[in-house]
Amino acid sequence: IENHLNKYFGKIPAADITNTFVWAGYKQKRLNEGVAFTTIYNELSLMLQGLRLARIPIPKKILPKPDNVRTEFLEDEQFERIYGELPEHLKDFYWAEWLTGWRGGEIRKLNWEHIDAKAGLLKPERKITKNRREHFFPITPELEYILRRQLPAGVDWSQLVAGNLDVKAQLYGRPVFTYVHRGVRRRIGKVSKSWNRACYNAGVTCRTTPYQ
Repeated sequence: IENHLNKYFGKIPAADITNTFVWAGYKQKRLNEGVAFTTIYNELSLMLQGLRLARIPIPKKILPKPDNVRTEFLEDEQFERIYGELPEHLKDFYWAEWLTGWRGGEIRKLNWEHIDAKAGLLKPERKITKNRREHFFPITPELEYILRRQLPAGVDWSQLVAGNLDVKAQLYGRPVFTYVHRGVRRRIGKVSKSWNRACYNAGVTCRTTPYQ
C-alpha cells in the first residue's frame, strides 16, 4: 500500500497534499489500474491516518464514498475496442482522457505550460477546469509516452525535464493536443461525433465521452 501512496503523493507539493482533487486523482488512477474501490478506500484511509498523526489540517469529506463512485465507467476491454476505431489524430487525446479521468474540455485546453515535466505533474490552470479549482495528476509512464508524441519536431522531453527556458518560451501558449487541417495545425475541438462513431463501430454503448 505504502508503495502506491508514495509513488503518487510523493510528487505532490506539500501545500496541495490535502487538495480534494489530488485525492480524486489517486482514486481515478487506481480505478484505471483495475483496483477495487474498497482497496482504494483502505489505501486513502491509511494516508488520512498519517496526516492526522502529523497534525496536518484535513478538509471534511476528503475520502471518496462508495455511493459516489461512477458506475458507468467503461471496462478496459471496451475502451480498447473503441480506441481501435478512433481516427489516428484522436487516439492519444482520448487515451489521455481515459487515463486521467478528466473531462474532455480540460484535456483539450491543456497547453505546454500546464505540463510540469520536472515535477512529473499535469497542472492545469483554474480557469480551464470545470469547477475553477486547481488539481493535479502525476505523469505516469503511459502519459509521458503520450506527451512525448505531441512534442513539436526539434523539442525533446529531456529539455522539459531540465526546465530549458528557451524551450519553455517556444512552447508557451501552444496546445498539447492538436491536429492538422488543410495544412494548419490546430487545437483539437469538440469531437463527440468521432467518439460516438467509434463506439458504434466497436459495438459498445457508451457516453458521449469516456468522462462527462
